[in-house]
Amino acid sequence: MTTRAGDWLSQAGRKSRPARRSHDGGHYEWACFAAHQAAETSVRAAFLALGGEAIFLFGSFAHGTPTPRSDANLLVAIGEGADRRQIFDCCLGVFLTVAVPVALFVQTWAAIEAS
Repeated sequence: MTTRAGDWLSQAGRKSRPARRSHDGGHYEWACFAAHQAAETSVRAAFLALGGEAIFLFGSFAHGTPTPRSDANLLVAIGEGADRRQIFDCCLGVFLTVAVPVALFVQTWAAIEAS
C-alpha cells in the first residue's frame, strides 16, 4: 500500500465513528450518510493501492428508504488486472467498523456488464 493510500484508509476509520454514534442514537439517515462517506474514503484507498475503478451504492439506502434493518449494498468495479480478493479484503476491513451492515460486491467491469 502506498503512503497516500494509507492516509486515505486512516481517514476512513475516523469517518466511521460518527456513523456508529448516529446509528446508536437512532439517526439512521445520518448514519447512512456518514457510513457512505467512510466507505467512499476506504474504497479510494483500495483503489489507489490495488487498482479499483468505481463504487456504486444500491438498494434501500440508495433509494432513500432505509429501515433499521437495512444494509448498505456496495458494488466495487475493478479492472481486469486488479486482484479482486485483495480489494474485497481491504474494503471489508474498514466496512466492519461502520455501524450500518454492509453487503460488499467486487466485480470486474466485464462481469458487471454480463449480469
